[in-house]
Formats: sequence, C-alpha cells, structure tokens
Amino acid sequence: MEEHQLGGHRDVGRVSPVIDVATKSLGCFRAIAIIALWVRATDLQEQGKFFELNDLFRMISQLEPRFPSIWSYWAWNVAYNCSVKFPAVQPEERWRWVKLGIEILRDRGIVENPKAPTLYRELGWIYDHKINGDLDDAHIYYKVRVATEMQEALGLPPYLERLKAIAAAPEAERDLLADPAVRKLAKALQDAGVDAFGGRLDVANRSPQLPPPALAALDDKAHAQAAERLDAFLRAQHLKRELKLDAHRMVKLMAKYGPIDWRLPSAQAHYWYALCVEIFGFDVIDAANADRLAFHTLAQQYHGGHVRFDPPTDTAPARWSTAPNFDFLEPVLKLHEEIAKKHEKGEWGIPTRDAYLNFLRQVIVDLYTNRDFARAQRYLTKLLDLGGEEQTTLEEFVYQRFNKLLENMTVGQCLNLIRNYLFQSLVWTVYGDTDRAVGAENMARFLYNRYKERNLSDRIKDLIPALRELWLDALAEALRRFRPAQADELRRLYPKDSKEIEDQLKRMEEEAAKKQRQPPPPAPKR
Repeated sequence: MEEHQLGGHRDVGRVSPVIDVATKSLGCFRAIAIIALWVRATDLQEQGKFFELNDLFRMISQLEPRFPSIWSYWAWNVAYNCSVKFPAVQPEERWRWVKLGIEILRDRGIVENPKAPTLYRELGWIYDHKINGDLDDAHIYYKVRVATEMQEALGLPPYLERLKAIAAAPEAERDLLADPAVRKLAKALQDAGVDAFGGRLDVANRSPQLPPPALAALDDKAHAQAAERLDAFLRAQHLKRELKLDAHRMVKLMAKYGPIDWRLPSAQAHYWYALCVEIFGFDVIDAANADRLAFHTLAQQYHGGHVRFDPPTDTAPARWSTAPNFDFLEPVLKLHEEIAKKHEKGEWGIPTRDAYLNFLRQVIVDLYTNRDFARAQRYLTKLLDLGGEEQTTLEEFVYQRFNKLLENMTVGQCLNLIRNYLFQSLVWTVYGDTDRAVGAENMARFLYNRYKERNLSDRIKDLIPALRELWLDALAEALRRFRPAQADELRRLYPKDSKEIEDQLKRMEEEAAKKQRQPPPPAPKR
C-alpha cells in the first residue's frame, strides 16, 4: 500500500492513506473539529467516562497523528482507567485493555512518530509499572500473559544463541527458500498438509496440533539444519511483525548486560527504555529520567531475573517464580556508576548517587542471605569507601538492615514473610535449584532468629510458633497449590511430613462433612 508524508511532529515518519485522507479531507474545518473533540475529551475525562474517551481518542488520533501526547494519553487511559473498570476476578478483561494500551503505542503511535522518545518511554512504563509492578490486583495474570507470549515467540531460555540465529535469518521468504534443504523441508510439510509460512509459530514450536507426518519431518535428522533455519526465520518474522522487536538490538542488550530473560516484563520495559535513551540524545533532564528508568528495569533483571515459569494448561494454572539473578549484578553496578558519573555535576547528581548507594545496600543483604560472604564483604567495603555507611562489620550491617525491616512489622506480618520464604524454598527444591532453595530457607531462618531476639513481651513471644510449624504450613500450602507432578515430588522428598499434613486435612474434611449431615437442632418451643 502506498504511504504518504504528512507534516506535524518535527520527526516526520510515514503515514497510512487512511490517516492521510482523514487529515486532509476536512480542509480548514480540521482545526475546528480537533478543538471540538478535545473539549469533548476533557468533559468525558472529568465525568469518568473512560470507555467513551477511548472511542473519542481513536478519532483524534486520525486527525492529529503527529502529536505524540495523543497516543500516550490514549494508551494510558485504556491501560489504567478502562482496565480497572473490571473486577480483579476478571483478569482476562483487564488484560484486554492493558494489551490495547501496549498496541496503541507500539503498533500505531510509534509507527507514526518513530522519533518521539516519549512514546517509547510510555510503552516501557506500561511494562514496568502496570505489569511488572504489584499495584494492580491482576498483575500476576499480566506477567503470565507476557511470559506466555514471549515463550511462544522465542521458546525456552537461554536466548542469546537463538537470538543470534534469528538476527541472521533472511529478510524474505524467497531468500530462505534459496536453500535447497529448506525447500525440501517445506515440501515435506506441505505434503503433510502444513503451510510452513502460514504466519504462525506452530511449526517453530512443534505444536502438538500439527499432523504427525509434519512433526516427523521437523524431527528428522536429515532436515535438522533446514529446520533450524526455518525456525529462526519464522521467529524473526513474528518478532518484527507482531511484537515490533529487533533481534539485533536484543542481542546487543544481552551482550552488554547479561542473560536477559525476555519473558519478564522488566526485560520488555528495558528494551523500550533503552531505545528512549538513544533518542533523547543531549536533552539533560529527559536523558537523566530515561537513564533512571533504564537502570531501574535492569535492576529488576537482577532482583527477579531468574525465572521458573510454566504456562497454564487446561487442568493447571500457570506457575510463576522469580529469584535474584547474580549474573546481572556487575552489569547493573557498572551501568549505575556510568549514570552517576554522567550526571554528577548536574541537579540529578545527588539523587543518582543516593540511589546507587541504596542499591549497594540491598546487594550486600542479598549476597549475605545467599551465603556469598566474600562478595558481600567486598561490596560493603565499597559502600564504606564511598561514605555510604559508618564503619561497621558485615554481620552488624545486615542485622541493622533487618532490624529496621522487622521493627515496623506486626507478628502476623513477620510470620507471613517467613512462611513465604519457606514456600519459595520448596518451589526451588522441586525445580532442583538447590542454591536458591537453601538461600530462601536461610532468609527465613535469619528473619525468624532476628525477630525472636528482639525485646518482645512474653505475650507476643507466646504467639510465635516453632520454625518447623511455619515450615509445615508452607509445605501444606505447596501441596495444595503445586501442580500434580510437583506435589508428587514433594511427597517423595518429604513422605512423613506430607502424609501427616494430608491425613490431618482428610480428618478435617470428614469432620466438616459429618457436621453437615447432622440434623439442625429443634426450634425452641414458645
């Protein structure tokens, strides 16, 4: 389809004929129509009529496609205002509007305004704040949808070598078919009733819905190299057309920062923030803000970059577990040091430095609780040299950090925090990740001991159960929530405790059923 140039935003891109016609056909009345629509938009905003506002902004975007604020405001309205009009028990409805916000910016606003950095920042913000954050009650559902989408697009991690192959894939189908081996595989799939270039990822992901002859052709060793080339091509096309992601840029980010797991919303946010940093150039205030956001999302790769994710099935919900990924520690610190140096003489100098010191403090605690005492001591020494703390020992520093955390907690909050770490320990145990399982258990034990050491009254001390009781609570929750295969693994690892818990639950269910069968007491005589 032919495209046309249209004036407006200083960074002119390409526009579709539909928008071209919409912006030119009104002639001198276009400005009047835009003013009227904006007045109506203001009224709808004040009245809280966000769905009507969505329809109105669709019209405004056709008349003023060159003004980035229209796209960013429209996306914000649907992702934040329209989504929460649905209850949290309908997360799929909320997600429909959050995803629409992403598509407005990614598929339309940025296409019309490719040099408008604010649109990249707003897109990153939806991934970072709305999806990666926890303020929305449906945030876990959003995370699962993003992870499912990216796992379908890229397969399972690690991703670096696969992305290199995707980046090297031919641009056009005809170029791929110039390889005789690929032509032979495509013919075998066609004979099995499958179009290798049907626009979906069924072939790349070896979908169970494919006919057995097609699966056999893909798994045939004679077609191994051709299948890899076809896989890379299909994924490259999907990334480019559907997700608007550049495999070359993804490879560069991984080469610079580490093993990014692209299923994480923080990874998606970092991709768009990194683009934002490039486009802002030398605008000091905007560049500093973009730097801050880029660092934040990279830091999230450290805090929760180790992911175990199982997509939902017809019989089981999705499983989502994250833990710190220490492979990102050095890249995050290096990036933060670069940002601090870049802005040290400006008004962002002090906030940037304070943020860097706070990150160092958290790193020291993380390393200590994961029993990496040597690195924890190294970073404490660095923190002391920078004047971030008064002279102290590693043990005293960690104790004081936890003491500040615990002093603001009720008994119930503290016990729930300990149970959560014990639960996470069981999660990583089932996945066979011993280091993270031990780290989570150490954190639970550390918190428990530190809380008991506090100057508590006898009444409060009586409310604190033994650590083993909290572990049994976590095991009972895991047996209830884990998928059947994972629950069976727990039963194998802890047969006696699992049987005790399940026998107790069975007795409770029998007693409850017995009470239901008993006739109600007779009504009192008057």
